[in-house]
Amino acid sequence: GSGRPKMSEDDVISYFFLID
Repeated sequence: GSGRPKMSEDDVISYFFLID
């Protein structure tokens, strides 16, 4: 969540799954 104020924690997790 840190460094990505426009995303919720869950959205960030999903985002990292996409780039992983």
